[in-house]
Amino acid sequence: MKTKTILKYFALFLALGIMSCGSDDDSGTGTGTGDATATSIAVVSTSTSLTVGDSATFTVTDNLGNDVSGNSVFTIGGVTVASPYVFNTSGTFVVTVTNGELSTTITVVVEELVTGSTRTFTTKILLGDHTGAWCGACPTAGVKIHAAKAGNANIIPVAYHNDDSMDNADASAVENYFSPPGFPTVNINGKAGSWSWSDFPMSELSMFLFSVQPTGLAINSTVNGDNLDITVKVGFANITDTNLKLTVYLVEDGRVESQANYYEDGPNPNPNYVHDDILRKSYTAPMGDVIPAESIVVDGDYVKTFTGVAIPSGVNTANLRLVAFVSDADNKVLNIQTAGTGVDKDFD
Repeated sequence: MKTKTILKYFALFLALGIMSCGSDDDSGTGTGTGDATATSIAVVSTSTSLTVGDSATFTVTDNLGNDVSGNSVFTIGGVTVASPYVFNTSGTFVVTVTNGELSTTITVVVEELVTGSTRTFTTKILLGDHTGAWCGACPTAGVKIHAAKAGNANIIPVAYHNDDSMDNADASAVENYFSPPGFPTVNINGKAGSWSWSDFPMSELSMFLFSVQPTGLAINSTVNGDNLDITVKVGFANITDTNLKLTVYLVEDGRVESQANYYEDGPNPNPNYVHDDILRKSYTAPMGDVIPAESIVVDGDYVKTFTGVAIPSGVNTANLRLVAFVSDADNKVLNIQTAGTGVDKDFD
């Protein structure tokens, strides 16, 4: 059976139970299956080497393999903190994690943001929406994504479609990399975190928007018939990493396609569902092209041009946008920009 077909049935199973997921055996001491009782927990962080203004998300598992992050308590110096947590001062921090009577620690080192630049860039975040027209739970995530985008223009979604008429090789490559556990799955800034959209915790998104980013992007493009000429600039206010990548996408808004719909108002399926933020084409490798290390210079710009690249057939050219973002070697997004085709969008 094809992998995507298996995922489709898994998503249907997930959707039927999406409002009542959980178990009586996964809270506090004694997490486990059957008669098994957890005797220890372990914690990992999205990163343990940060710069002031960065955030870290902590994932806790017990020795039985259960993810117990949701009912664990995180403290720094005796003060309870959230996960993800933004580190606003430099230093070495010991994060203590407790789950019932079990506990462990992890150490995070935070360095000062060193810069000789006066440049500043607006921090924006990427919401990566793994979705499909067959997925009846996906409109619920779509409603939350639209609300987030409407509430803050610095939230930029991209929809990676699976096994429907909007699927394509680039979207499949991204899906294969992230291997979402089900549909919908919404990632924040690529590998940086996953958004618990079903509870609509905007605080999760705000934590990332508060982080100070050392890079910014500008996009300029012209439309020549069925082709585009694109110039993307990556600006650097300071250097925190020289292993960076640039990704450039073409996305389409306002696409009317039938959509399975289990929970939101309207019929199931909904033949007039409006799909936005659809990844139509990646003009770089889907997971990004390496930025040469010698081009990463304080107060400098890395410039990438694309000449005469094709606009995919069958799209509504009036509803196309470009999305460009910078990510690190682990595919955690640093910053992102979007602009309509034929629009000159400067650094901001």
